[in-house]
Amino acid sequence: FKYNKILTNFVEFIERKTFSKLDCIIFLNKEEKRNLIQTLKFNPKKSFIIYPSVKIQKYKRIIKNKKFRVIFTGRIINIKRLDNLIKAINLLSKHIKKRIECLIIGDGYSKNELIRLTKNLKLDTQINFLGYTNNIYGYLKSSDVFILPSEREGLPCSVLEAMSIGLPVIVNNLGLPIKSVYIMKDNKPETIAKSIEIMYNNKDLRNKLKKNSIKEFNNKFSFENFIKNHEALYERL
Repeated sequence: FKYNKILTNFVEFIERKTFSKLDCIIFLNKEEKRNLIQTLKFNPKKSFIIYPSVKIQKYKRIIKNKKFRVIFTGRIINIKRLDNLIKAINLLSKHIKKRIECLIIGDGYSKNELIRLTKNLKLDTQINFLGYTNNIYGYLKSSDVFILPSEREGLPCSVLEAMSIGLPVIVNNLGLPIKSVYIMKDNKPETIAKSIEIMYNNKDLRNKLKKNSIKEFNNKFSFENFIKNHEALYERL
């Protein structure tokens, strides 16, 4: 414990020295900005928020079966809490469970452990681990809902990718600067399962989120805005 405290203090000292020499720091959201200013005493006047963006890529069409498809894309690591997503699938009612398919796309150190959990819960027919793909938009286009049960995030590009094509998004209560998503109160398996069931049963809600997410993406997170905001900042420096 003593060693970790010394190391943490040393790292914060180096960060304070480094950041004090910078002309500015660009943050992804207000939460990141506030935390760093409090921790490292960085000058707020040199702190700016510019939302990230994504460019819609060409994709190959994926043939969709008749099942309701829930998708996750990203790094498969502990902080994403995909274990809770898998447990949530197991908690779904029998009626929904046999009509649902969950795609987990990406790689990471937690993958093998999550595959074992899936097999132990006998969910092999509901959950598919597809690994890395360069056809993300193809799979997003063929899905019904995107889900992100992470413990914490900045402003994940995976959410923006889903929003950009109007795919309804379910996220944990992370304080993201996004309004057109379905926000869960927490990322417990029971909450995730309930959120999936709400989406499954409410087509009107899905259509509303689809319409609003495209509109919000174009207004706040388009690549054109991303470039414009950076150019405006650099001209001020």
